[in-house]
Amino acid sequence: MVYVQVSIIGMLATFPFMGYAAPSILFSTFHMALSFAFVWVFYKHSEKQQLSNRFMKAGLIFMLVSGIGPLALGPIIIGGYRGTDWYDMAIYFYLHFQYNGWFTLAVFALVLKVMEQFGIQINEKRGNLLFRLLVLGTIMTLTLSALGFESIMYLRVFGAIGALLQLWGGFILLKMIFDRNDLPKVINSKWVKWFFGIALFSWLLKIMMQFLSAIPLVTDFVYLSRDAIMTYLHLSFLGFTSCFIIGLLILKNYLKTNTRIARLGYVVFIVSIVMMELTIGLRSIPQYLNLEFYTSINILLFAESLILLLSISIILFYGFILSSRVVKQKS
Repeated sequence: MVYVQVSIIGMLATFPFMGYAAPSILFSTFHMALSFAFVWVFYKHSEKQQLSNRFMKAGLIFMLVSGIGPLALGPIIIGGYRGTDWYDMAIYFYLHFQYNGWFTLAVFALVLKVMEQFGIQINEKRGNLLFRLLVLGTIMTLTLSALGFESIMYLRVFGAIGALLQLWGGFILLKMIFDRNDLPKVINSKWVKWFFGIALFSWLLKIMMQFLSAIPLVTDFVYLSRDAIMTYLHLSFLGFTSCFIIGLLILKNYLKTNTRIARLGYVVFIVSIVMMELTIGLRSIPQYLNLEFYTSINILLFAESLILLLSISIILFYGFILSSRVVKQKS
């Protein structure tokens, strides 16, 4: 795990300043090699029969598959295709299988693992159907990323069917949640309910947006404004993945909610991500309608980013570091 963190820090320190250069390639290649090693170890030691492990294994495969995108950038750049559709498609390929594949299936795997640990019985038929719908839907909706380059009808239909499969999966998930009477006994913290609820709402909104992107008018709008894509990505990462992880950490008692300042941090975090989503979505409109208030929105977005950073700092210090010290002193 230490080497993985080193590779991530290395990419963080090189890619923003150097782009696709020798140091950044070295760190990204190192990270990919470690990812392959981790996947091999996980497959070797995980139990095959557990539904949660099936979700995690599929998510890990999507993580490895996503690496084809960054690896393809080297030959694309050398071939003189930087700034072309091939270059953009390699980036979208990576983002699609990271956000819609790896992140999503890993979150579902953790949800199912928690349910298994608390002894909550999962309907095997529904669980397997949900798994197949999400995996197949993730693969098929990749074609929606190509619609901004060239509108091909069979790609649009193929992607729309994949999005419908994901919507079907959303319906199955809601049935699995609301048919359980024992979930409130497990999730007895209002903060866990809030973060899990926001994560669920964000995921449902995300797959709905993905389905709408198959509509020609929506496709044109999305690819005319990159901020519309950023709204979708932020919804996936902040609204869905990050909120679920925070909720899970509270549920597992790694993050505390026993102080007013810590609770304030959680509230500010939720408010800031909602404001950021609205602001980024609003920022896409001037590009489409040629309105002139882009600069002021950028300033607002910067301020919201600082507030988000402040909320994370409060959560880490008062919800984790300070509370851990108190527990140690009492023991």
